[in-house]
Amino acid sequence: MIRSLLPFGVALLACAASARAQEAMILHADGVIGPDGAVIPDGKILLRGDRIFAVGADVPQPAGVKVVRLHGVLAPGMIDAAAGVAVQGEIAERAFRNNAGLRAADALDLRHRYWQAALERGITAVHVVPDPARALAGDSSVVRTGAAVDRMLAPRARAVVSLVASGFADPVIGPTAVAGALEDLDAAIARAPDVWRGRKVAVYLDSAEGARAATQRAREQGFDAVYLAWGDVGGYGRELAGALVVLPAIHDGDWSARLLETWKRLHGAGVRVAFGTRSGRGGEVLDGLRTTAMAYSRATGDPAAAMAAVTGNAAAIAGLDDRGRIAPGAVADLVLWSGHPLDGAARVQAVMLAGRTVWTAPVDEDE
Repeated sequence: MIRSLLPFGVALLACAASARAQEAMILHADGVIGPDGAVIPDGKILLRGDRIFAVGADVPQPAGVKVVRLHGVLAPGMIDAAAGVAVQGEIAERAFRNNAGLRAADALDLRHRYWQAALERGITAVHVVPDPARALAGDSSVVRTGAAVDRMLAPRARAVVSLVASGFADPVIGPTAVAGALEDLDAAIARAPDVWRGRKVAVYLDSAEGARAATQRAREQGFDAVYLAWGDVGGYGRELAGALVVLPAIHDGDWSARLLETWKRLHGAGVRVAFGTRSGRGGEVLDGLRTTAMAYSRATGDPAAAMAAVTGNAAAIAGLDDRGRIAPGAVADLVLWSGHPLDGAARVQAVMLAGRTVWTAPVDEDE
């Protein structure tokens, strides 16, 4: 174990210097998960500052470049596509029917121990979404994990809209059916059509009615819509063909043959799946992303799609166009695993954020 961990730990100071001086560095690992999600054996990543410059079995090697040999598999940092963790109370303003000005960031407890624990499990960013308490739920926020001072990647990532009929429990808060929620949404669009055109929007759904209405408005108004699927997705999944959709991460008590079949059908319909812990429970949240991706890989037979569900697709949900993949131009948010991340025996050995090593696993001197 010492041999596999020390090289990345030693790289800490070198990577920090590279980020300041914009010098190049090559990370040479046993395997690298490339842009298409497949493992590049004996892969290399050329970094320049906080960005990935090249990736492959062979990369350009500038004169005098530092090469760091790593034993393990380098993967993009995992991203929680929709979460409600480490908050101070609810992420909702229940005093008014609608409050589009609410930010999920305002409810976050950035000193909570969750952020460091998530980092140590290979989660490098979290997309926190408001509760679906009314049609206009506010804005989501994207947070970097760990204990860095500059944590907020996007205080206003996506406008969050809820068409979940079951989410409206109080007549003071909002409508109790999709039709009523659509009235609020349509009124907001009519007041400021230019604001909605091109806007990044996340829509909570739990029915075919809501899915059809949301996709129609996204098409007509020209906003960039992604979907947060609640309830029995098998009952309305056909309406989401080709869309970018967040599904809940699952836990031991959530497994069912219908769920696995739903995953297969969504995958077959070209739905781009991302997983989020928004409905996660307690301590299970931290491991939910990876275990769900492992199950999705086995259900669909597509490990690349499973990795994308917790990396690239999740980054797109969060509006992080330059994260979630190991590709030229992407931010170097990397995790070194002892094996493939979808192998249950693999463990996180080290984590890099924006080209700087921020955590390495403790070394057991007895091994």
